[in-house]
Amino acid sequence: TFTELSGPALTEGTAGDISAGSHTISLPAGWEFDTSSNITVTKFGSNLTPNSQTVAPSADSFTFTVTTASTNSGATLGFSGLKVRPTGTAPSPGEMTHSGATIAGVTDGSTSFGTLISVAGTVTKIAFTTQPVTTVYGSNLSSVVVKTQDQFSNPSASGLGATETVTLTLNGSGTLQGAPSQNIGTGGGNGTATFTDLYVNSVGTGNTITATPSTYAPVVSSSFNITPLPITVTATAGQTKIYGQADPVFAYNVASGALVSGDSFIGALSRAGGDTVANYAINQGTLDAGTNYSLTFVPDNFSITAKNLTISGATAVNKVYDGNNTATLDFTSASLVGIEAGDTENVTINSSSASGVFQGTDVGTGQTVTVTSVVLAGSAAGNYTVSQPVTSADITPRPLTVTATGVDKEYDRTTSATVNLSSDKISGDDVTPSYTSASFSDKTAADGKTVSVSGISIGGAKAGNYSLQNTEAVTTANITKKSLAATLNLNNKMYDGDTSTAYSPGEHVVLVGVVPGDTVTPSDGTSKSFSDKNVGTDKIVTAVGIALSGADASNYVFNGTGTGTADITTRAITVTAVTDTKTY
Repeated sequence: TFTELSGPALTEGTAGDISAGSHTISLPAGWEFDTSSNITVTKFGSNLTPNSQTVAPSADSFTFTVTTASTNSGATLGFSGLKVRPTGTAPSPGEMTHSGATIAGVTDGSTSFGTLISVAGTVTKIAFTTQPVTTVYGSNLSSVVVKTQDQFSNPSASGLGATETVTLTLNGSGTLQGAPSQNIGTGGGNGTATFTDLYVNSVGTGNTITATPSTYAPVVSSSFNITPLPITVTATAGQTKIYGQADPVFAYNVASGALVSGDSFIGALSRAGGDTVANYAINQGTLDAGTNYSLTFVPDNFSITAKNLTISGATAVNKVYDGNNTATLDFTSASLVGIEAGDTENVTINSSSASGVFQGTDVGTGQTVTVTSVVLAGSAAGNYTVSQPVTSADITPRPLTVTATGVDKEYDRTTSATVNLSSDKISGDDVTPSYTSASFSDKTAADGKTVSVSGISIGGAKAGNYSLQNTEAVTTANITKKSLAATLNLNNKMYDGDTSTAYSPGEHVVLVGVVPGDTVTPSDGTSKSFSDKNVGTDKIVTAVGIALSGADASNYVFNGTGTGTADITTRAITVTAVTDTKTY
């Protein structure tokens, strides 16, 4: 509503103060003219022209013209029909100013031609000055402001009582929550009620709010929407079950957004069908948060993992020590433990590539046997894994036979014998046989004589892995005849022109090499002689045809030849002269 101003008026102190030309009167910011109402400018006194003029204002100014400045006396210009109003609800006070042709004592844009001030009227109504706006479910509405106004819709508290309760109610889906009532009276907000904690508990479009005061007429806000709250739900990663088990309740995480307090999810996630070992997509199923939410679901995979089976009844076979740790397995009575009902005929043990090893190679009872490479066969085998069985078995001592080989010896009048021992041990094993005694059947020299060995035992790092089968052994060996030599006891002789010689008194032939205690007697031989007839000392004499006799003679070998030495001394000779004559 425009208000008509009284004045202003311009009065010259001296003729000519208002110069000829165009003069513009401008409103301060926040005010406007009624452009439908003309303004009349009237001159009083003096010879200034024109005497009167009518001008149409623009929104923020009007312009009049002085054709001829006054010369005889000071003039007065009067203005009527100036109608103004604020352009906003709370204009600032401001000054009307002049611009254009000069006026003495007036500074353009500064000198006041009148002060405009808005004065509120008496409160007649309330209005929404800040409207509710579209909001996401679960969030408070932006501030909603209700103010008291005068008849011109200017903010006013004039005539307002101390208590004036304004109550807000929702027109639309849901209800208005928070604190929807405030005292807008002078004892409360003094003309202003600002609601900051309001929210609507349901999604809806085209909602409005009615503000109902105690005294004045209700007013309705502009429309607004409550939009669904976006929320993202992600299936929890890594969810699994073991084949044959019931499905778990599928877990999920709220990745973005959050449920409003008091709200909850309904329904549950589900998954793609299938019960064999594989990955299956987890889908949203019936999971929902209601119409107040816009739910986005991010799927993940659910894995059915193989069920582990164990094997019962697999055994290892006892074995005789053989130097290695290889075990022979027996699956004749083996069975699988843990198969799901219905799979019994579709899962079997495949032990064709199975192998077993003892924990060591040495003899022992109840030794652990580790099994590898047992697999499953059958149409349902892919749904299972199998633990390799662990069993036990004995490694028993290996029978060991020690064999003796006789060593030939030269006759020594005893039955003692020497043998070399060997055995049928595993090649490379540290097993050494020994014996305490070995003897010929008698002492006499002969080939292929029986040798008896006793006190056989075994030693060495691996001896404990064997069971000695014999402590005695029989073999053969030769007692070879002992070689003898003979020396001769001889008399020296005087050279006599031949090689003959004679034994000295006593023992003629002495045998060398006879074992003490044996009875062996040599003969004198069939002949004996020097190597030649000549004189010499320590001349070799050889006897041949010496024969042995006596109880033990058969245990010796002798070539029948003996040697000795003797001297052939020079022979004395007497020369006798024979008387003889000759003819001269």
